[in-house]
Amino acid sequence: MKFSLKNYSVLLLTLPVLFWIIIYFLFNFDGLYGQDAYEYLRYSKAIYDFMINGVNPGDYFWPLYYPVFGAIVNIIIQNPSLSLLLISVFSLSISAFYLDKIIHLLFRTTTKCSTFYIVLFFLFSPYILKHGMLVMSDGLATCLIILAVYHFIKFRQEHFIKHFYLIAIFSIMAVMTRYASAVIVFPFIVITLIHFLKIKNTLKYVPVLILIMAILLIPHFLVRYSNYDAFLSHQWIQDWSVNNFFKSNFNSVDGTAYNSYPNIIYAFSNLFHPGYIFLGIIFIPLLFLKKKYFENQRTIIVSLLLYALFLAGIPFQNNRFLLLSFPLVLVCFYPIFIYLSNLSQIKNKFFLGVIFILVIQSFLIYRAIKPTLDRNYFELEITEILKPFQDRKLYSFDIDVALKGRGLKFDYQNLWEKRYMDLKEGELVLFHPIKFQKQWKDKNPMLNWNYIKSSYNLKLLKECPEGWKLYQIQTK
Repeated sequence: MKFSLKNYSVLLLTLPVLFWIIIYFLFNFDGLYGQDAYEYLRYSKAIYDFMINGVNPGDYFWPLYYPVFGAIVNIIIQNPSLSLLLISVFSLSISAFYLDKIIHLLFRTTTKCSTFYIVLFFLFSPYILKHGMLVMSDGLATCLIILAVYHFIKFRQEHFIKHFYLIAIFSIMAVMTRYASAVIVFPFIVITLIHFLKIKNTLKYVPVLILIMAILLIPHFLVRYSNYDAFLSHQWIQDWSVNNFFKSNFNSVDGTAYNSYPNIIYAFSNLFHPGYIFLGIIFIPLLFLKKKYFENQRTIIVSLLLYALFLAGIPFQNNRFLLLSFPLVLVCFYPIFIYLSNLSQIKNKFFLGVIFILVIQSFLIYRAIKPTLDRNYFELEITEILKPFQDRKLYSFDIDVALKGRGLKFDYQNLWEKRYMDLKEGELVLFHPIKFQKQWKDKNPMLNWNYIKSSYNLKLLKECPEGWKLYQIQTK
C-alpha cells in the first residue's frame, strides 16, 4: 500500500489512540496518578454538577479550562475520569498532527521524513507519551500552545486576519489551562501585535479581539471574581530569583527537595534528557555548528530561552513543567535530523536507525511509565483494603487525596494542613513511617506523626502495600 500525505496524517492522529487503548484496557490504567489528577477530577465533577443542577462549584486555584472541558465531555460519556483522560489522549493526537504542519511550514520537508521524526521523538518521547495517558492538564496546554504557534507562522506567511484571531484564542486558552503557558506564548503575541499594527485599518478588528478575550476569560472571572489574580501570589512566583539558577536543593511548603542538578541545567534538560529526547546530546552541538538553521526560528528560540529562564528561577524542579516547551525543542532539532539522515553513512541504514531508536525509546518509555502504573495499582489496592473502615475520622497524608478521589467516605484530616494535638479513641491513622522522613523533616507531616506516635498507643489494623500501615488510636 502506498502512503499519501493523508495516510501519514492519519498515522499521527491514531497512534496516540492506539497507545491509550493498550494502556487503558490491557494494563487497566485509568490515568489517575498523583494529587493533581484527583483535584482536576474533583473540580470537573463540581463543574458538571453546576452545569446539570446549578450547584455552585466553589473556588479553584488552578486554571479552569481542563476541568471545564472534562465536564463538557462528561455530559456526553457520563464518566468523569475517562472524560479528562480522553482530553489528554486527543490532545496528544492533535499536537502530533499540528507539529507536523509547523515543520512543513518552516522547512518545506517531505511528509515521510517529518512523520518518522514526530513518531520517533514526539509520540515515542517517554514523558510526552506518559502525560498523554494521564489525567493531567499538561497535554491540553501543550496542544493549545502548538496550535497558537501554527497560526502564528500562518499569519506571518499569509497575513490573513483569521490567523490573528486564532493566535489570540489558542494563546488565551493555553494560559487558562496552564498559567505558565503565558511565558511561552508571550514572544509570539508580541511579534503578532507588531505585524498586526502594520495592517491597514487595524482598529476595525479590535472590537472582535476584545470580544474574543472577554468570552474566553468569563470562566476565570466567574469562579475567581473575588481573587482573580491570586495565582500571581503563588510561593514559587513570589520566591522567583536569579539565585535559584545555581541551587539544587530547596526548602519550601512542599518539603525539602534534593535534586541532582542546579536549576539552570534542569531548565534546559528537555534538550537532552532521556525522558524527552536521548539523542539531544548529539543534536545540540550540531545545531550550533549549523547556525543557518536558526534563521527562521528566532521567535521559537526566544520563547524557549524565556521559558527556561523562568523555570530556572523557580525554587522547585519537576520534569513535568518542561513538557510545554518540548515541541518547540523538536522544531529546532528537525533540520539536524534531516542533515544526519542525508549523510551517506547513515542514509543507507536509515530504517535500521529508526528501528534502533524505537527500541531505545520503548525501553525508556517502560522506565518512565512503570512507576506511574505501580502507583496507580497501589492506589487501587489500598482503596479496596480501606473500604471496610469507612465513615470514621482518618488522619493521613499523600494517599488521602487518592482515597477521596476514588470515593471512599472518611472524615479526612490531612497531616500537612495543620498540627493535630487532640486525637480521639478509635480514630484512624494511615501513614508510611519511613517514606517522608527526609523530605518532610521538621514539617507538619512528620511533626504530626512523631507527636501521634509519642502521645498515643497505635493499634495496627492493616499492613498495607509498599510499607503503609493503618492504625487505630488508643489513648495511653
